[in-house]
Amino acid sequence: MRKLLLLFLTLTISFANAQDKGYWVCFNVNVDPEGQEAFVNALDGVFNSEFSSQFPFSVLLSEIMFTSRENKMTHQLCFLAPDAATMDMWGGGPPPTAEGTLVQMLINEYVEFEDSILGSGLIFDPSIGLSMDYFTVWQLDVEDPGVVASAFIQFDKDTKNMRTGPFELHEAIAGMRGGVTHYFVARAPKMSEFLDGRDKINNSKAFANFVTKTSPISEIVGNFSAKIINRWNIPQ
Repeated sequence: MRKLLLLFLTLTISFANAQDKGYWVCFNVNVDPEGQEAFVNALDGVFNSEFSSQFPFSVLLSEIMFTSRENKMTHQLCFLAPDAATMDMWGGGPPPTAEGTLVQMLINEYVEFEDSILGSGLIFDPSIGLSMDYFTVWQLDVEDPGVVASAFIQFDKDTKNMRTGPFELHEAIAGMRGGVTHYFVARAPKMSEFLDGRDKINNSKAFANFVTKTSPISEIVGNFSAKIINRWNIPQ
């Protein structure tokens, strides 16, 4: 099973207009256990500093809970932009402040970068999904995106009353592992609610119909589950 990234946003049951289309950059990182607490605290220091008021991206830090043996990452750090123009401000690394210097020092000592991926939410609503702590991501190799998106919209509609969190569909743009084109994301306020909804959905006609429509033209490459542990610069 190959490495999967997600990332982020959620769903609206309609394709976003190009001018409203959001983008994300996610880093899958492997943080040495000895440095995990210090790294998380240092990031909190940066994004709660004055620097954050000028930073144009929303930021999420997630702790990986379940993943395949090949996926070494312990955390996922994601930066969300509301539109393409904001992505022109991407880059530069930690700020040249005391807080940024500490983050860079801890990165050099404890952090190994596994993936750096650019993507975009195709069907999403960040105002809903980003407020929920638990999520599972399925990494997909899709041959016909239009058919899969149409089936996804119907599947979402038919299963809304079976779950407490949204479904999302994202596209991979750059940096993804070979064969990965899209990501299916399921979110919930907590793991128990995700599992309860999963049981209902897996036994439903809606799930059977979705699998029938999508399995001939898509393949699950891998998946992982995580919990959001920090949020910064999230629009109110």
